[in-house]
Amino acid sequence: ARQIKISLFDAPPALNGVAVNVAIEGVQLMNGILATPFVTYIPEQVENLVSLQDHSLDFNAKAPLGSYTGVRMLIDATNSNVTIAGRKIPIIWGAPGEVNLSPIVAVDFTVPFAVGNSIDTKVALDFNVLQSVRFQNGVIYVQPSTSAANSPGTVSGTLKNNGGKPVSGAAIVLADGSGKTVNVTSTGTDG
Repeated sequence: ARQIKISLFDAPPALNGVAVNVAIEGVQLMNGILATPFVTYIPEQVENLVSLQDHSLDFNAKAPLGSYTGVRMLIDATNSNVTIAGRKIPIIWGAPGEVNLSPIVAVDFTVPFAVGNSIDTKVALDFNVLQSVRFQNGVIYVQPSTSAANSPGTVSGTLKNNGGKPVSGAAIVLADGSGKTVNVTSTGTDG
């Protein structure tokens, strides 16, 4: 076994007064349909995905040597919610007409990676809150739209207007090669 790091990110624009709280019970390493426990939380760890703009939630543990096809996050559906202006609203997992009633929801991040004696394994997961959460007819649905990388990349720079001043709060949309949105964030006060 070798120590590896799996980091959960999300970079939605600032959503004042909104929290998307997921109760994480554990993380598993996937190899096809086989799941290897990686991290388990008792009680579950509740994380506000919106807060993951400027830091990651890191899962560090030893993993068996081998090849994997992805990471699975186990979420306690009954203790997950969206909070808007202090009001807690339960999350309905799935989409209208396709609701997942299981008390534990498995959220899969497809990403091939290997754990080896000489490999420094780091995996980055993105929950994509803005693409995953939908408010319809007074109900909040979460249908996870995830992405992952076994070699996390970075984008950096400063967005400036024609006058050379930093642009604060501008939406930044990242797309993959096929044009699918894989991340959305916004610029800080310094552009």
